[in-house]
Amino acid sequence: MGSAACAECHAEIAARWRASDHARAMQKASPETVLGNFDGAAFRDGPVTWRLQRAAGFRARSEGAEKGEFEVAYAIGVDPVQQYLIALPDGRLQVLPVAWDARPAAAGGHRWFSPDSAQHIRAGDPAHWKSPGMSWNSTCADCHTTEFRKGFDLDANRYDSTWSEMGVGCEACHGAGSRHLEWARAGAARGSPDRGLDAPLRREARSGSAPPQPSREVDTCAACHSQRVRITEQPRAGRALLDDYEPALLDRALYHDDGQIAEQTYEWGSFVQTRKYAAGVRCSDCHEPHSGALRTAGNALCASCHEPAKFDVPAHHQHAAAPTPTCVDCHMAQHTFMSIDARRDHGFHVPRPDL
Repeated sequence: MGSAACAECHAEIAARWRASDHARAMQKASPETVLGNFDGAAFRDGPVTWRLQRAAGFRARSEGAEKGEFEVAYAIGVDPVQQYLIALPDGRLQVLPVAWDARPAAAGGHRWFSPDSAQHIRAGDPAHWKSPGMSWNSTCADCHTTEFRKGFDLDANRYDSTWSEMGVGCEACHGAGSRHLEWARAGAARGSPDRGLDAPLRREARSGSAPPQPSREVDTCAACHSQRVRITEQPRAGRALLDDYEPALLDRALYHDDGQIAEQTYEWGSFVQTRKYAAGVRCSDCHEPHSGALRTAGNALCASCHEPAKFDVPAHHQHAAAPTPTCVDCHMAQHTFMSIDARRDHGFHVPRPDL
């Protein structure tokens, strides 16, 4: 039914969601959505020079070792990186090899850069941006859209991909909402025990002594916030993660010896290793789920569970001189991906320099 229908009743939640990275995960290219400088800017990527221009939309022209001109169809993401999709005749959507650094200029941003490699990847290489293996349809699309269907025709070797909504909409997490909308509009049916929801996300019972159980909330987030392979044609929100996906496990190519992330494994693989997960802590304890923002800033967030008098003191963090570190400086180490995207490890590790 689309997120606009949800906003009829859930206006405050919808307002928080519209400003979120989820809502803006994919947007049609327009003057309102494109952040990059397309006013004749140029960027050199090895033997190829890219010229970014406004001409009947937004266009990227490659010169030098590779020549071509492409129209930007969609903008992907907003912070700290915005990437751009071009459409090929066979239905493939490919990510341009140059991206916009959306950080403030004072932080080194507001520039074009190459997010994947310091060296130019030549045509014919499987990692080249126009390679079929780098197709956005097969690698990224189902986490940037709602109800994505790949639509690959093997005989014709082409895609006819579809989605019900650009970006991560309400139904991407809550499931199809048409029955809930009928319930809400009917009035007389308000006594319905399930409110017309097939799989509502419920807060789970907390028990420090019980063994960890599969979490519907964490599994819902993990569908995109994990390194995984989709194993069903059409995943359904609210189901157990393992019904639709095969997640990557602990592997030396992905994790350091102490469990910290080494490659792009996102958050789930680290988080489910933790005592916090085993004790019942869930994503929404720290993150407001509709805006994606932290519930509060700095050490105050950790202090909502961990007693400040015991943990936010020099006797614990061993730093007497100002400025004192924040909890996440030590327990959620940052790793930088795509050259500029710093992400925090969600394993909450005790620092072990020897590992």
